Amino acid sequence: MKISVFGLGYVGAVTAGCLTKAGHSVVGVDVQTEKVDTLARGISPIIEPELGGLLKLAKQNGLLSATHSHEEAIATTDASLVCVGTPSTANGGLDLQYIRQVIGQISDAVGASAKSHDLILRSTMLPGSTQQIASDLLKELLESGKLRLFFYPEFLREGTAVADFE
Repeated sequence: MKISVFGLGYVGAVTAGCLTKAGHSVVGVDVQTEKVDTLARGISPIIEPELGGLLKLAKQNGLLSATHSHEEAIATTDASLVCVGTPSTANGGLDLQYIRQVIGQISDAVGASAKSHDLILRSTMLPGSTQQIASDLLKELLESGKLRLFFYPEFLREGTAVADFE
């Protein structure tokens, strides 16, 4: 399967590496040039046991690329995982602005595309957040059947993230 991973921080980089290990072709997407350039070379943007080897092998096998362009990622993949950060707000809640921004970009790209797409939210989110985002940002695409939406809870521990993913 061809999969895009939006957000190349801890969760996104591990997700990308583990998906390529399973034989999937992955396009990493991030706004930070250093993360995109690093992943595109098959080098891990984070320190995590086993991940560097996975990404190096994925690059050698032609299973890994990276871009800044959400349009390019959506056009070349069948599914997208959103793994962007959800920083804490001043009152201790989760700030979903980055998730909403990325989902808006994905929604625009899917809407302009001739094919359907699967969207998987993997960022840390509270119960009810997926439904709210679906209602606010994706209603038309979901109703048309052009987009399918899923939530995949994230739980990765530093130092054992690859094993946790598997």
